[in-house]
Amino acid sequence: MKPPDEIAYCYADQVSPDELSHLLDRMAAYTGDRIPARNVFHVPLRTPEKERTSLTHTISVTARKSDGTLVGYLRILTDHAYIFYILDVMVAPDWRKRGVGKRLMQMAVERCKADGFIKIFLTAIPGTEGFYRPFGFKEGMSPVLTIRGEEHL
Repeated sequence: MKPPDEIAYCYADQVSPDELSHLLDRMAAYTGDRIPARNVFHVPLRTPEKERTSLTHTISVTARKSDGTLVGYLRILTDHAYIFYILDVMVAPDWRKRGVGKRLMQMAVERCKADGFIKIFLTAIPGTEGFYRPFGFKEGMSPVLTIRGEEHL
């Protein structure tokens, strides 16, 4: 394996549904997460067609090995003016604890700040909030309310 400094990071990268699916499969197969990636990333609800649509309408921030393999990913949903929502932060299990997630977050937050913003949102898995605090994230004034797709199958 190559060390993280040999990883190429890219803001607004082009990612195919197959690449993202492969990364999700690697994460879903990993049994060391407290909350399985299958649940966190709603794997049963993802389809290639919907993934393609999602990738078209969000900004992909990536980490790739020198051979182009996707090992880290996050996406930004934005109005391109005031609001930025960072989601789907993922790092392949064999690349964790090497600074890949940290670098993806640094790149995303720095770019959002440079573009000007009113708010940058992020939904964290319970217990991972500490990872995001050094980037300036804290609990907001209002709770985030959600409707989960799995509840409507």
